[in-house]
Amino acid sequence: MKERTDILVRHGICFKCCNSIEHFSRNCNEKVTCSVCASDAHPSALHVDLGSPQGGERRQDPETKATVNNKCAQICGGIQGGKSCSKTILVNVYPQGEPNNFVKTYALIDDQSNCSLAKSELFEMLNINSETKDYQLQTCSGVKTMTSRIAKNLVVTSLDGRTKHLLPPIVECDHIPNNRDEIATPALARRFQHLSDIACHIPELDSKAKILLLIGRDLIVAHHVHDQRISHNAPYAQKLSLGWTIIGETCLNKVHLPAKVSVNKTYLHDNFRPSILQPCNNSLTVKDPCIDQEQFSSVFDRTPNDDKPGPSQEDIVFLDIMESEFHRNQVGEWTAPLPFKPGRPRLPNNYTQAVKRAKNLDSNLRKNPTKMDHALTFMEGIFSKGHAEIAPPLHCKDECWYLPIFAIYHPKKPGKIRMVFDSSASYDGISLNFVLLSGPDLTNNLFGVLLRFRKERVAVMADIEQMFYCFRVIIKTTCVFRVPVAEQAVKLIRKTQETLMEGGKLRLHKVVSNSQEVMSAFDEGERAKDLKYIDLRLDEAPLQKSLGLTWDLQTDSFKVDVSLERKPFTKRGMLSTLNSLYDPIGFISPVTLKGKILFRKALTSPSDWDYPLPSEFEDEWRNWFDSLEELAHISIPRPYTSSGLHDASGVEVHVFWDASEIAVSAVAYLKVVEMDHTEIGFVLGKSKLAPAHRHTVPRLELCAAVLASKIANIVTDNLDSRIDHLQFYSDSRIV
Repeated sequence: MKERTDILVRHGICFKCCNSIEHFSRNCNEKVTCSVCASDAHPSALHVDLGSPQGGERRQDPETKATVNNKCAQICGGIQGGKSCSKTILVNVYPQGEPNNFVKTYALIDDQSNCSLAKSELFEMLNINSETKDYQLQTCSGVKTMTSRIAKNLVVTSLDGRTKHLLPPIVECDHIPNNRDEIATPALARRFQHLSDIACHIPELDSKAKILLLIGRDLIVAHHVHDQRISHNAPYAQKLSLGWTIIGETCLNKVHLPAKVSVNKTYLHDNFRPSILQPCNNSLTVKDPCIDQEQFSSVFDRTPNDDKPGPSQEDIVFLDIMESEFHRNQVGEWTAPLPFKPGRPRLPNNYTQAVKRAKNLDSNLRKNPTKMDHALTFMEGIFSKGHAEIAPPLHCKDECWYLPIFAIYHPKKPGKIRMVFDSSASYDGISLNFVLLSGPDLTNNLFGVLLRFRKERVAVMADIEQMFYCFRVIIKTTCVFRVPVAEQAVKLIRKTQETLMEGGKLRLHKVVSNSQEVMSAFDEGERAKDLKYIDLRLDEAPLQKSLGLTWDLQTDSFKVDVSLERKPFTKRGMLSTLNSLYDPIGFISPVTLKGKILFRKALTSPSDWDYPLPSEFEDEWRNWFDSLEELAHISIPRPYTSSGLHDASGVEVHVFWDASEIAVSAVAYLKVVEMDHTEIGFVLGKSKLAPAHRHTVPRLELCAAVLASKIANIVTDNLDSRIDHLQFYSDSRIV
């Protein structure tokens, strides 16, 4: 095209008609039409293709190169401004079907990019070797033709593991912006009142995680906004499927450090704490009137440690803990505490996670008998040398954390296995390493060791066998290191049997359980009489009595035991029938309440206790009594929830109450929250007849509130479990 225009300019030919040297294009009257764009300003030979029109994307010719539009830009240099946060979220990425082979990385959520990109480093970390493909990268700086790998079947998950998406084909690209200053942090969220409630949902800045992934609009579900926090002239937050993120200017009046800083001025406070803020000039000091000039001059003496960083506040806390509690026991073994962080969150019980990991390990080892033999030999050595022991029973409020285990081989030592106790395993967003102080780096510098290794003619190397296992943990923190044991119930019963026998020659027998594993652990003489020869997996077990309730071992549920013996139709007979319904928990409280109402009506009769009642009461009473037969078909699950409370991340009690002119009632439910689901279980119900002398409905509502309060106290005092939240419900606005 340039050659054509040069010829026209050189000879003075009109750019419109290309047929005259007598005029210019602005004075040309010839009618020309471009066959490409239908313009009347130039002929087809001088058509210039300016690319696709603004506001849309041209459909791609199958034979042309793929085009990737990436509008995410990073401006560097001397442009001044404040700190701004982008949609950057900490995620885990792994190949489909390999969740343990994950990489923790920051992902940019960029809706201006029509394709998801990843840096070469992520490809290398995931060992991705795929075919290469040519494509064009369009950015604010222009268009580049590149050849890169394409990764398929990658999965991205949120940090807590609750959300996962199958990523579209990922294009290798090293032009993803890497500005870590734009990553949101909890401290930043707490600076703004409208964002403070989401600070707990934003992870701390991970120094090891890099920005290796850009998720474009080809994964549209990652851009859906599930919740948001907005305010006038302030940054806003969005809850995406992969987590919370903060967007916008986060500095007041755009006052922030410049884009590049070589030196920061640091102030030293009176307590030797460094700060970038200028200290207050007003202070109280105590001065010695007598100053020795020689000592005064020593203040300016230099020492070898002047340019070395001092210990952080966390390092000082760590050293204080070790200084006070690290010691040798009576047999000469070193004993150390767990250096927990001050103000750390309580560790959740990760029993389900450890069991799942243990099952995966068992399945993996069974496929490789040699590896299983090595693993068993290693663990036998751990126990035989006293490096691990059976954990003591847990008390109700004990903090507990189970360490998942996995087996690895050293690449240069294929016959030597190592069982790794995974303290970095995360559960509910928390890991053991997260709540422990890392402490200062007191190890010898490797480079210095190598230098000293070459000093003399003779050199010696040695290794401490299983050094880390030789340190004991202080007893008060041993409950944190636990391995899930399936036979805890058996061990508890055995220990109780031994204690009772040794302490008072008392024999504990007639063992009953809904678990065949527990039943099989005891001899026939130790089982209940009607369960001696019963296999719960094959045979139908007889119903058992548990504190007056009927327990079905097969379904692990309670049955309602109803006596259908007809009593005389007298006041005494009615009362006897009502009292025969044993319902301490309130499973059938609505049914018994109907019987109480009928009994109160019968009390208005002048008949004596043992004389037949008038016939007008009998039909209604008989109908109610016949309905009791249906209660025999009711089955109430024994546990509150299918998984129990031991591994729950949250336990809530919700109490409802109501009142009428006839009765007042209250009921409590348990809400158990786990990682991926929530279950509701009935706890306790109570119903009472309203006083016969007619109270007002507001007063009866107060009576129902008192009943609800009593139920709540009963539940919280006797449930023997952590209650995270207690809430009451009523339809009355005057209580």
